[in-house]
Amino acid sequence: MEQPTKYDEAACEAEIIAKGKTSPRVTPDQIDAIIVTADYFQLRTLTICVITLWNGFTVTGESACASPDNYDAEIGKKLAFAQAREKIWALEGYRLKSLLAHEDESTADPNKAVKSDGAWVSIGIARLLERAKKAGVAEPKRQDLFHAAQALCVAIAKVGE
Repeated sequence: MEQPTKYDEAACEAEIIAKGKTSPRVTPDQIDAIIVTADYFQLRTLTICVITLWNGFTVTGESACASPDNYDAEIGKKLAFAQAREKIWALEGYRLKSLLAHEDESTADPNKAVKSDGAWVSIGIARLLERAKKAGVAEPKRQDLFHAAQALCVAIAKVGE
């Protein structure tokens, strides 16, 4: 079997859609929607990117080169951001799997979903964003989503008490 030499996120997403895969999954838009900020730190031949997610969690990526002559700050930022963003896929995949497990459990006991840690909120927001996009509704700002998710988590916590 021939292995791809380079991953093309947009082509992969298009193939998933073309094949009619409709089960819950993490999408590139979901990954981008939960990124609130990206901060960069540079030291000689090293660039570090710190991405802050909607819930305050941080993910890091780094880029380095062997020779100071080859160092380019803009290239370093792009590579460090890409590495940090790539780490978010695993985190969101785990979150989605946990959400799906909670949904399976909650069919037997509806309180289990309410008593969960609220991790499903970002997946719910992402699903709403997908529906809004399909309907042609303008996408809200990430910061607005962040505040809405925080308020929803607080409300859920109060219901579960």
